[in-house]
Amino acid sequence: MAETTPVVYILYGEDEYAITQFVAAIVAKLGDRSMADMNTTRLDGRTASFEELETAAVTMPFLVSRRLVILTNPLHKLASAANQPRFQALLERLPSYTALVLIEYRSLTEDSDRKKGKINWLETWAVNARGRAMLKPFPLLKGLDLAKRIQEMARTERGEIELEAAFKLAELSGEDTMVAFQEIQKLLAYTNYSRPISLKDVDYLVEDQGRGNIFAMVDAIGNGKGEEALKALHRLIEEDDPLMIFGMVVRQFRQLLLTREVLDQKGNRNDVASALRIQPWLSERYMVQARRFTMDQLEAIYHHLLELDEAMKTSEISAELALDTFIAALTHSPSPNVSR
Repeated sequence: MAETTPVVYILYGEDEYAITQFVAAIVAKLGDRSMADMNTTRLDGRTASFEELETAAVTMPFLVSRRLVILTNPLHKLASAANQPRFQALLERLPSYTALVLIEYRSLTEDSDRKKGKINWLETWAVNARGRAMLKPFPLLKGLDLAKRIQEMARTERGEIELEAAFKLAELSGEDTMVAFQEIQKLLAYTNYSRPISLKDVDYLVEDQGRGNIFAMVDAIGNGKGEEALKALHRLIEEDDPLMIFGMVVRQFRQLLLTREVLDQKGNRNDVASALRIQPWLSERYMVQARRFTMDQLEAIYHHLLELDEAMKTSEISAELALDTFIAALTHSPSPNVSR
């Protein structure tokens, strides 16, 4: 019996690098890069309408065998059971020439719910759909497994990293594989690909992501992880004055606004680097973050920050409370009680 090619790919978990690589392999199967781009649609479940998804999913491919539709955050608008039947009906009637990739950067079913037998409805559907759907988890790697993954990243980029250095990079990147990959690219450029990356190189160039880090906080906001964003915020506050942190947050979102503008104009990493006046390798981090937001979302966020700034200047609110409420508003998480 011939093996059935999946029509729906459900990728989930916090290993963003592995998910990105898996999707890249699917894209590569479409052949020529220009044809692949022409037959690929990328949507975000937080902003795309059902009609946009449906139109993309049933459109015939052009001069290739399959059309690829990539939908991130598919469950954002499907928390209500009332919205699920329509989405499920679309999954079940997708044509064979479509490959619909659904990406959630988190678990579909929390461990506590799984122990109680409460399985997420999309996961249940995929299991019952059998060959029509592929359900693939991408959990975060740790320890030796993560260090080996980092060595694999270096080889993929035509370089090498010593195992001891890979362990250190895993620690400093906060076990975030996309951050580790970006650091690998920077480290290989530093060594000019002429020798393996050493522990000394990592200590010299890599910032500790496990400590307060503005990128980690904004990543968490972009993924709707309120608790994680608040933890990142308070790690920052432990190291610097809240007013200084607020200024960093304002600057970060101003940079993301500029980056989003360049991306919307089909610019590349060099264009982003020029607009932000930074090195091209660093622009990759801003591009990854900017893709988590629409321009409208970033403009609304920046406007909200300016309102908070005005409130702080008139002593209506403290900087720490302003930051707490800012994150709570964006992620719909309760703001913790903070002593002032």
